[in-house]
Amino acid sequence: MSSLPARRMKRWFSPAFGKERIVFMSDVDWWYCHFVPGETRSRRCAAANCALCFDGMTPSLRFVVLIARSNGELCWLELRERHRPFLEEAQMDGQSLVGAAFYIGRESEGTKSPVTLRYDGRDEVIPHDVSRFVASLGGSAILISNLSPSL
Repeated sequence: MSSLPARRMKRWFSPAFGKERIVFMSDVDWWYCHFVPGETRSRRCAAANCALCFDGMTPSLRFVVLIARSNGELCWLELRERHRPFLEEAQMDGQSLVGAAFYIGRESEGTKSPVTLRYDGRDEVIPHDVSRFVASLGGSAILISNLSPSL
């Protein structure tokens, strides 16, 4: 048995084939990024000052939320633009998404199979702030000014 302390870092949730009930422990936060071929992670988009946008690369919108799995484990979940209708359905009453419950799963057994969500009401939870974590995601943006020669 190891004398090291137990792992406390939350991991990223990867839905499996079938359905699992999850509960949102935070409101949904988002960030814009670019997938750069050959790099190990996405880079943040710098909007009007973004060299990648200037070069014609379209930014992607990523939604990030802290969830509680059915076994009680806390995990990070990243959702894509295609999941917006599910999030809007859960937010129809204008409330935050904290406490929203969903059934989540892949449509088939393939690892690249689309993830589906089905809203399942609300649970009472204590909200968590994830804004600092989301601000740390991705590599630094490539700014247009960084590419310009110095005068």
